[in-house]
Amino acid sequence: MKKYIAIILGIALACSCTEKTETSKAGKRVGEIYVTALPGAKTVLVNQDGLWRVRTSADWISLDVNGREGPGAFTMYYASNESDFVNSNPSRRGAVIIESLRNMRADTLWLRQQGVPDGKEYSSSPQDSYIEFIDSKLTSLTVRFADFGEAGAESAAAVNQWMKGVDVLCCSGKLPLFFELNELDTEDEIDGHVWVNGDGEGYAIYASGHPVESFKFLSEPNSCSAVIDGVNVMYADFLSDTLGTATLLEYAKTVLARGYDRPGAGAKWLIGGPFYYYSVMETGYAATPSWYPANPSDNAFLPDRQMQAAGLADCVWMANRGYNPTYTDGDRNWRADYVYASSSLWNAATMVKVLDAPVAGMAHKAIEITVKY
Repeated sequence: MKKYIAIILGIALACSCTEKTETSKAGKRVGEIYVTALPGAKTVLVNQDGLWRVRTSADWISLDVNGREGPGAFTMYYASNESDFVNSNPSRRGAVIIESLRNMRADTLWLRQQGVPDGKEYSSSPQDSYIEFIDSKLTSLTVRFADFGEAGAESAAAVNQWMKGVDVLCCSGKLPLFFELNELDTEDEIDGHVWVNGDGEGYAIYASGHPVESFKFLSEPNSCSAVIDGVNVMYADFLSDTLGTATLLEYAKTVLARGYDRPGAGAKWLIGGPFYYYSVMETGYAATPSWYPANPSDNAFLPDRQMQAAGLADCVWMANRGYNPTYTDGDRNWRADYVYASSSLWNAATMVKVLDAPVAGMAHKAIEITVKY
């Protein structure tokens, strides 16, 4: 009996070796879909005859079906790629394979998900004729925070240049010439709101092509705020690096109480300006100077910890983890300038830059952030 079984197995093996296993040939790239870091879903229409299959090996993408016959659709579900102080998730790309059994061809549709800002501009690319998806339009907002100081008195032309290619400028300093902005050569319509005291010290929010809503100015600490395309933008100036920790902490609490912590204040916030205190996140790096407080529990970090405890992300450190000086007091270089973002808006950030001073005599570097939401 064993002899017959061996003969049968041998015949079966020989037959199997003569059969050709038909596999699909590599096809083409049929598009790329760009999505934000938040979890979500995208439905894709496939206008194809015959049987087709869809699959992915990306562990952060799941599919509702594995294929259909004739024109149909499938939905891709993608997990969160959000980052926080502990986790820094880069942008990622996953392949979704659409395989035609009729033509034995496997095409690739890419899904690109935003991660921490990497300075690159991503977008959905053109689709193939047999693939369709609805690409939800995202709002993009680029905001710069700058303290011009004494140099602001002669900086109207430089500020005008800065308004080109940026959506919002939040600034402070000697600003009497800023009123002439609308008379300068600017292609886009500028909506500007300025508060200037008797000494010419001013605080302003300018938006190019975006309406500035509900502009407010308040003192102690000096701050101005507005709503622009659904984003609450606040600029604050704590005025001096000689203030004690207790005063800086009180100012931080006041800034939060004026908007971010108020009931019904909204979820999208950018809060920035020269705050002059120390960043608890910038201790322990090779570039951190020896004079900088080394213990994260040091009281010198109380104002920064207050902002973080409120759920705000320090955008400069989140994007450029390390020591990031923006200001010098003559003897020391350190980061006195901040931009904080609420959690949802931080995870909509696509770019964060620390910019060199655009005007001679400026003591501070500027900070620029772009968000897509």
